[in-house]
Amino acid sequence: MAKAYDHLFKLLLIGDSGVGKTCLVIRFAEDNFSSTYISTIGIDFKIRTVDIDGKKIKLQVWDTAGQERFKTITTAYYRGAVGIVLVYDITDEKSFENIQNWMKSIKENASAGVERLLLGNKCDMEGRRKVQREAAEKLAKEHGIRFFETSAKSSENVEEAFRTLARDILHKSFRKGVSGAGIWGGGGQAGDPPRPPDPPSVRSPPAAAAGPRWSPGPPGRPAGDAPWGRGSGAPRDPRGSAGASPEGSGGEFGGIWGCPPLSLCHKAPLCLVPALESV
Repeated sequence: MAKAYDHLFKLLLIGDSGVGKTCLVIRFAEDNFSSTYISTIGIDFKIRTVDIDGKKIKLQVWDTAGQERFKTITTAYYRGAVGIVLVYDITDEKSFENIQNWMKSIKENASAGVERLLLGNKCDMEGRRKVQREAAEKLAKEHGIRFFETSAKSSENVEEAFRTLARDILHKSFRKGVSGAGIWGGGGQAGDPPRPPDPPSVRSPPAAAAGPRWSPGPPGRPAGDAPWGRGSGAPRDPRGSAGASPEGSGGEFGGIWGCPPLSLCHKAPLCLVPALESV
């Protein structure tokens, strides 16, 4: 069966609580808006496939909680993202000032070279503006990233912003000589950062080595089917650093042998594999 998309990009929205990240995700993925405010707990995601320059791009858009108490959970998802959207509220000066802190968080937790985008949301509320457009443009220029003012309520610039980010990631991957198989080869997703050599502690053991290995995927998946491990053309483990053990077989995107069974995974409560099985 032909694959329904050419590339899979994982995007992440970050920013203070209440700036409208969830509304932006829903507006982009479902073209819908609700004025009812419900704070995101932990992390959530939506999926939409778009056509960019003749390529079908499947965008996995992750919505993170802005509260400090969820920071440990949300920063675990930075590593697998190829695009990160920083969102502030133009009516809330503090949310704009905190963009510098979010930039620092990206530097500390995300992959090197991740594509970034700055969004000033709620531009439909011009009468309550506290952050001038010129200040945001200056900040974006300092960091060498694109900037849009958006409104999830009126949908202004939402589509353009996400498509621009996806196009920038796609063009960057082409410049790196990426094929449809992905940058990492043998199963990487296009747009993934280049995979560094495995450290000795996680390299494949010699053929003669004996002993059990981790199962290649979530519990219940046939042993011969390894959609989450290296070498497969299917999507990588969406748990990334949050759901995989870092000691030898876990690490980013499930490591060499894939994820351990959930009963053995010390971060199983954060696992989103069951939620993505039907995606």
